[in-house]
Amino acid sequence: MFSKLQTFGCSLTSGDDIENPKDTWPNVLSQKLNLTLENFSYSNASNQSIADKVVEESDKDSLVIVCWTAQFRHQIYRNQIKIDYNVLTEEDQKIIAQNEEIHLMPIDLQNMIAIQKKYINEEQYYKEFLQNVFWLQEYLKDQKISYVFCYGNSMSTSFDSKAWNVKSQFRDNLYNPNRLIDKFPFVKSIDQKYFLDFLQPYKSFWEHCVTNNFQLGPTRHPLEDGHKYWADYIHKHVEQIFNTYYNKNYATS
Repeated sequence: MFSKLQTFGCSLTSGDDIENPKDTWPNVLSQKLNLTLENFSYSNASNQSIADKVVEESDKDSLVIVCWTAQFRHQIYRNQIKIDYNVLTEEDQKIIAQNEEIHLMPIDLQNMIAIQKKYINEEQYYKEFLQNVFWLQEYLKDQKISYVFCYGNSMSTSFDSKAWNVKSQFRDNLYNPNRLIDKFPFVKSIDQKYFLDFLQPYKSFWEHCVTNNFQLGPTRHPLEDGHKYWADYIHKHVEQIFNTYYNKNYATS
């Protein structure tokens, strides 16, 4: 059915805090599926950058897994250099991804974020994330590329919450796809069949690990047991989805 597995995401997919890359969930999943792996994830990636990377790198004969990240990350460019940063950056985590490599956040960007936080429309962040999901879904279907979306980082945090990466998040915060459907009708066109737990954003990779009491590493990323769990979780859904629907919806000409 597939010639290889292609994965896209942030540090939760690239495997920060994991000593051996073979223990990351993409590698474990590729072994389960008996597929060659291409992992295009990188630390601090924004959802816009993740979606762009999928368009640049995805192949028609691949199974594409997109593990979406926190919706508060931005993609910007300065002098043709791509920068991904998080508007919720904490005092001890002032870093950016500069052309997909981690660097310290420059002072001028820190100053910009301090101003940016004063003009946040939180609902707009969710709308932009869902728009990214929708256009990438339509692109992949148009190209007849098989895919699965899932939540990697927490989508249940809020600008009002404290210590957002310490415990599982709110189940009833502003990001609620059911609620947002009323304001943004296009959300109804997001195919839940291929987006794991779409209406349950508190069931992200990270939150699964926290609620199951898996140990986290020095930078609060899941370790080997969490990655194995997530690989098993995705594998179960991949088998269910594509054993049933592949020939009908994704048959290539």
